[in-house]
Amino acid sequence: AHIWRPIRQLPFHRMPFFPLRCSTKVAQDRFIQQAAESSHFLVSSAILRLEVTMSVPRFRPPSSGDILVSSRGRYQVGDALGSGAFGAVYSCRDDWENELVVKVIKPTHQNETYQEVRNRWIDEAGKLVKLRHPCITYVHDAFEQNTTFFIIIERCQVTLQDLFSTKRLKGEEWVIPIASCVLQALHYMHAEGFV
Repeated sequence: AHIWRPIRQLPFHRMPFFPLRCSTKVAQDRFIQQAAESSHFLVSSAILRLEVTMSVPRFRPPSSGDILVSSRGRYQVGDALGSGAFGAVYSCRDDWENELVVKVIKPTHQNETYQEVRNRWIDEAGKLVKLRHPCITYVHDAFEQNTTFFIIIERCQVTLQDLFSTKRLKGEEWVIPIASCVLQALHYMHAEGFV
């Protein structure tokens, strides 16, 4: 069902460039446009390209201990943290031992085509890249491996529930600073047209 075809090595000046941090609106728009047009969008290798000839993607969730490889680095998958209708989230570490999470985009229904899943992934990655704010988790990477789409995101070390249930912490003292951060992020999302 899958055919690996080598493609010619692109000259360096023609290689797609995807900045880790898009600081300007122009850079963000360029990132999204290149992602939509490029068949090399943060793919594991610039020399090989996966061409899928099947109509329904074969979702392959990672297992604990799996190594995911992209053009930006390697990520070791940890335990599953949660799952929803559109994806699953796993803990992971990069080569520098940074604790991150990997979001795996999964088909929403059995008949969803590979291209439909890919389009959702490009859309979500593009939106997340635009949301650059200190109170919003940072996207480190996005890539495809074995017909499965991954987004590597900064990991929040503690949930609000964990934070407020800590016995030594006086929760009422943290309500205003935490609410301020949440409201700043929400305001930014509104201003960018996401909510």
